[in-house]
Amino acid sequence: MRNRGPYSHLPEARQFDRQHVLIHHEANRLMDMHQAGQVEQAVAGFGSVQLIADEMVVLLQTMEEKLRREA
Repeated sequence: MRNRGPYSHLPEARQFDRQHVLIHHEANRLMDMHQAGQVEQAVAGFGSVQLIADEMVVLLQTMEEKLRREA
């Protein structure tokens, strides 16, 4: 979405972009931990990735609802 395109007018699109960057950052952090031998801590941190993913799904659903109403 990256602040351009057909969905850029939706505030949820900007939130989605922020969450998208955040999920990659968090996943990379956990992967680094795992590769450093901190397997249990990395696995325990997966919940934060799941929360971000859940928020992203809600944002996508909200955008879909708004776009259907606009059509």
